[in-house]
Amino acid sequence: GENEGENEGEMSMRLVFGDWGFESGGFENLLKKPAFAAVTAVEGFLAAAEKILDEAEFLSQAAPVQQLLLRPFGEIGEHDQLLVDQHLDQVLDDPGQGKVRPHPLVVGDDGGDVGMDEGHQGRIVGRHLVGALHRFGIDGQNLSLGVLAHEGHRCGLPNGCGVNDIINRRLKGWLTKIPNFAKHVVVAALVVIPLGGCQGPALPAPGQNITEVRAYEAPPPVGVDALIRKHGLFGARVGYALLDLESGDPLAGRNENALFIPASTAKVPTTVAALGILGADYRFRTRVLVTGKVAQGDNEGVLGGDLYLQGGGDPLLTIQDLMGLARRLKDQGVSGVSGKFFYDQSLLRTFAEIEARQPENARYNPGLSALSLDFNQTLLNWRPTLEPGGEKGVVRAYQTPTLGDARPGLSAADPGRGRNVVPGVAPGDEIRWLLSPSAPVEGAEFLPVKRPGLRTARVFRRLARMLGVTLPEPRAGTAPRNASPMAGIRGLALADVVRLALEHSNNMVTELIGQVAARHLEGEAGDLSRGSELLGGWLRKRLPDTDWDGFRLTNHSGLSSKARVNPKQMAAIVRFAVHRRHGGGDYLSLLPASGLRDSMRRRFRDPATALRIWAKTGTLKYAKGLVGVFFAASGRPVAFALFVTDFDLRRAYDAAANVQSPEIAAPAEDWIRRAEAFEQDLLREWILGI
Repeated sequence: GENEGENEGEMSMRLVFGDWGFESGGFENLLKKPAFAAVTAVEGFLAAAEKILDEAEFLSQAAPVQQLLLRPFGEIGEHDQLLVDQHLDQVLDDPGQGKVRPHPLVVGDDGGDVGMDEGHQGRIVGRHLVGALHRFGIDGQNLSLGVLAHEGHRCGLPNGCGVNDIINRRLKGWLTKIPNFAKHVVVAALVVIPLGGCQGPALPAPGQNITEVRAYEAPPPVGVDALIRKHGLFGARVGYALLDLESGDPLAGRNENALFIPASTAKVPTTVAALGILGADYRFRTRVLVTGKVAQGDNEGVLGGDLYLQGGGDPLLTIQDLMGLARRLKDQGVSGVSGKFFYDQSLLRTFAEIEARQPENARYNPGLSALSLDFNQTLLNWRPTLEPGGEKGVVRAYQTPTLGDARPGLSAADPGRGRNVVPGVAPGDEIRWLLSPSAPVEGAEFLPVKRPGLRTARVFRRLARMLGVTLPEPRAGTAPRNASPMAGIRGLALADVVRLALEHSNNMVTELIGQVAARHLEGEAGDLSRGSELLGGWLRKRLPDTDWDGFRLTNHSGLSSKARVNPKQMAAIVRFAVHRRHGGGDYLSLLPASGLRDSMRRRFRDPATALRIWAKTGTLKYAKGLVGVFFAASGRPVAFALFVTDFDLRRAYDAAANVQSPEIAAPAEDWIRRAEAFEQDLLREWILGI
């Protein structure tokens, strides 16, 4: 799915400094001293974190009343596995690494807005910590800070103190971009102050001992309306349909005929139809075709004609597959070609992106081609110049791998916060990636490949040359009917591809599956909307008793806010799919299961829900879905479809000029977090109550 971020909460923060000894007169004095860089939500102090200084100083103890001292970073989050843990543990345990200040200065809350003492000046501290982090290039996807202040209170955003699951991921990516990181420590003392006057429980003191361990106990059921209020989903439409998996009898419903944005749950109808159309054992083929013979004698090893790398729409084609094809050429005595090298992607329509309304730099929105490789993503890297006396602000940038792509450049204008890299145009209509002037001076971002066929052919050419087979620069072309196959490779069985597509929710993989299935039905390559219509028609014929009014998918992956489904339709599709057999198994065995690894976006791990839910998630900003089967505690299997969509907020989001800016992205990601918590609570109640 879109997966643009999650887990952010509304809060007010206070940064507390120790007795740093800087003179009064403003934070600018701090920048002149070898003190430390703080991650902070102070509006006037945002630039300080980019100036990491040589000597680290930090608080040796926590200040009173709900203060969070970030130490060591190994305690930040169990899933982050930060590379900085070891270094920070060493620094924090060794006073010789920095100058310890044993008497932190704590500023009171003044009975209202939190103030920070900076000499005679007062500055209001507030806003989202998330917004500040975005300015440093942290996107909030996998970072959690300290202890969650209101985990037990659960008062939710409407009351102003929803602080649980605040920020999640990517701290590592930011910290490790700091030059000479081993010299620096990022330390801040944070006080969480709930907005709206809500008072939560006091935080436990650092190092507090566990005194008792009790068995898990599920929270008592409160009903869907109470859960909607609890998670602050006011204004959102909530709908679901629950069917007995065996009989098809309805068990529960709410807005079951109303339309919702399906997001990545659209991958379910796409893959169900594709399995029925192509068969579970269908395999995608990638071939090398030639129009001549390999010469002997004076030109020994030279192919006297053209060579074609022909794509069969394999969504999981790997660089190892291409190396195998190149090796087969070498083994057949080919050392070069006298003609041209073509890449043939004519089986399917090519697209520069899946959804034009999505950001052009989003890795989940790549180009599509019958000849695709490595999920059609590329990695852009940039680093400061390393030469002594190098110019400030000058970076060196390159793509991985570098294959004759247009050299990265600098954007003439700042594209806005949250957008470090934007596309430009190079000669030959190739994409040239441009760095924002305000991007961090060191970083790396995965970006979508806009011309996947050309990139795949260039990778093949590089691999062939490594084996001693010289090919000219590739160009697009269609193999003639008289071309002879010289080498080929078959991909995984479709059932295995579908399982991986559903587990990882990869848009490109699902789009290619849908395109190939649609071509099989119509006999020619069409656009994504037409392909989705064909697959939907296939489902309609097999579920004639289902009311299909309003059902519309604009592509195969669900990467669109214009798609519409209702819960009853999706629950019927699931029930239909589970009763069919694919390669000895059923569709249920292809769905992600709760309670293992990181499935279901790290939810449904408690004893009441683990292993009981087999479903596909769907995530767009202001649109959530979960579709599949759950096994109730009573033993009853239930086909279900659950959707939450806030259409007003989504329309405003779509109309925004820069959806990647913190001001737009942060509240949308917080909405996703609350909708996911709602899904988890509601599924638990269903499982225990049916």
